[in-house]
Formats: sequence, structure tokens, C-alpha cells
Amino acid sequence: QGIFFSMLASVLTFGRKFLPNPVVSQSERYGDLEQVDPKLKELHDNTTRTIKTLNMVMGRGRRPQWLNLDIIRRENFARKPNKDPSSLLPVLIYVHGGGWTVGDKMFALRPTLEYLVSSQNVIVVSINYRLCPEAAYPAQLIDTKRAIIWVKKNIEKYGGNPAQIAVAGESAGGHLASMVALTGNDPRFQPEEYPDADTSVQLCIDIYGVHDFTKEDREHSDRHRAKQMQLLCENVVMQVTIKDDEKFYHDASPTKIVKRMIQDIKTGSVSTEISAQNAIPPTLLIHGDKDSLASLMETRDYYKELKTLRSCNHSDIKDVLAEVPGGHHGFGYVKTPRSIATALAIASFMHHHFGSVM
Repeated sequence: QGIFFSMLASVLTFGRKFLPNPVVSQSERYGDLEQVDPKLKELHDNTTRTIKTLNMVMGRGRRPQWLNLDIIRRENFARKPNKDPSSLLPVLIYVHGGGWTVGDKMFALRPTLEYLVSSQNVIVVSINYRLCPEAAYPAQLIDTKRAIIWVKKNIEKYGGNPAQIAVAGESAGGHLASMVALTGNDPRFQPEEYPDADTSVQLCIDIYGVHDFTKEDREHSDRHRAKQMQLLCENVVMQVTIKDDEKFYHDASPTKIVKRMIQDIKTGSVSTEISAQNAIPPTLLIHGDKDSLASLMETRDYYKELKTLRSCNHSDIKDVLAEVPGGHHGFGYVKTPRSIATALAIASFMHHHFGSVM
């Protein structure tokens, strides 16, 4: 076990020797587990040593730091002496993947994120969140919004701009990023202790995320993958079957949510003016064309629905779909041309929308 983690640490830190500028990371806590989920705290206080060791192997840590985050920024970064607000940097809140069940902020495409911080004027906040099955969905979405609230309140003292926030994530984190973009200030998903807080963001970057849990129209090649996803959702993530609560699955599927928005506009249930006022932020979708876990076809479907919604709203917002040649699920965990290209694509997207400070 010790050898495994030593090798993993070596792989993750290898690329740091070649960063354009050194980066530093500072950990903070964005919530109190005793208040947010006291039963979960009690559960892990009483967890056996064997299970805690298993958690280490699975990448959770002996005592998962669910409500913690890391602030990653350039070592040589400093605010201007007059603290001019224009010197504040855009912020990327990053949500790690792991099938909603495993993972940690320390391993969230770290080479990609550190290269992004090192080579561009951006601050990254990599977050943890409660994991399934101990905490069923939508706990992960609510925790992400809890982190957004903390960032908006505190990031300025680290040099970040609370008015320029992008949310990003890969795999399960990509799904959560899109859900954040789609449900800004939705009372159903607001943290209980912050019912009136602003949980909206300005940009969304979704890297090989999952977009449809209903899987009604999958092609033959996707059927096995769809069945495995259904088993995971019903037994571990959602912890309810789709037959028992179909609406719950639709409300957790970005593609279905956007389709419903389009239908509301077409039927007159929602005016185009109201829909435009609650517009989904510009979205960058990144997906490898060799992905065997998350469906590229599903991402293409989501992109198509976003374009249709923008048209219905008469919006000039342009979403972007970047298909990565040869990209498998998980590319970006090691420094490669693809991970660097991903970092530069994210930087370009943020620069386009946030302006010259980048």
C-alpha cells in the first residue's frame, strides 16, 4: 500500500518540475460536518480500522475531508499595492470525479490544474464533497454550492475575483458542474444554512461528464454502459430506482433539464424574456473520442440541446464542444500534450468571457 501511494505521488508531482511558475496550495474548510451531516460524522467516528484502511486504498483518506478545499495559486502572485479591484484574478472552482463514490481534491486532474495556474492568471479552488453511498445524491451538488458560497465570501483575500467564477469538473464532477450551472439559486438545492445565498456562477466547464441518467434512446453500443450506470445510480448514488422516482432522475439529468426548458418556452409556460433572465452560463464541454465510460454521444446530445435553448431564447451565448482525438476517460491526470491542451482551452474560454485580466 505504501509503495502504491509513493508511486502515485511521484506520477502526480513529476510534471511540477516543468511548470512555467511554481504554484502553492492552501487548504481551508468550507463547512462543518457536525452541523451539515452529524449522522455521517458519527458513522465515521465509529468506523473500524479495516474500513478506514480500505478507504485509503480507494482514495478517500482514513477520515475523508469532505468539506475541505484547496486554493491553488502562483507562488509569485501578489496583489497590487493599492489593492485595485482590477487586479483580482478569475476563479475556477474544480469538482473532482470518481463516480460520486471515491476521489479527492488532491487528485482532481492536478497536473492540468497546476499547469493552468502556473501559466495563466487564474486561481483554482479544488473542492471535496460528501461521497456516496454514505450521502446520497443530491448531497454532492449541495456541497458544491456550499463551496461556491464560501468562495464568494472569502476568495478576495486570496486575490480572487468573486464576480468572475467558473465551475469545472471531470466525470462525476463534470455532471455536478453542469448541474450547478443549470440550478443556480434553485431552492431545492440550496444549503439549509444559506437559503438566500447566491450560488450562481458565470461559466461552466464540463469535462467528460454524465448528462442523462434515464438512457431512454441509447444505441446498442451504449446499452451495457447504460445498464451499469443504472445499477450504480439505483443502488449507490440515487438510492432509489428510476421506476419509483422517474422525476428525480430527470431532475438530475442535464439533458432532460434543458429539454424541459425548451418545452416550457415552446408551450408558453415560460416566456423567452424570463428564460433569458435565468440563462445558463456559457458552457465548455470537453470529451475524448475514445472514452469508454462516459458517453461522447450523450455529450453531443447535451450540446445540441443547449444550442436549441439558446436559439429559443434568441441568445447570443455561444457554447463550445471540444472533442479530444484519442482522449480516453481520465486523460489529464498525468501531464501530457492533451492535459496541457485542456488547460489552455479552459484558459482561452475564461479569457474570452472574463477579459484582459487573464
